Amino acid sequence: MPKTLVSPVIRKIFSIRSFSALGLIDPISNLAHRNIYVYHGLADEVVSAPVADEGAEFYEHFGANVQYNSTSLAGHSWVSPLGLRGSRTRPLVLTSALMRPARTR
Repeated sequence: MPKTLVSPVIRKIFSIRSFSALGLIDPISNLAHRNIYVYHGLADEVVSAPVADEGAEFYEHFGANVQYNSTSLAGHSWVSPLGLRGSRTRPLVLTSALMRPARTR
């Protein structure tokens, strides 16, 4: 008998529903109408685009208002619309290079 292919997002949705029904996590209904920002840089070599796509799809499934930015030329980074000191005009960007120790010779 051939295997039925189930997308990773569908598997996660079933798991989350089970966890929520058992009271192991907050109710998934809390995700409805929440603002969620998903960011993926085109040069990201750490997280693949399909993983970010699945994250956006996951939240959309539960009714969240998802804003997905996947067109930036950035590498692996975390972008905050609030910036370093809460400024909305200067976003905070932490790249994986900033988190690595400096090389020594």
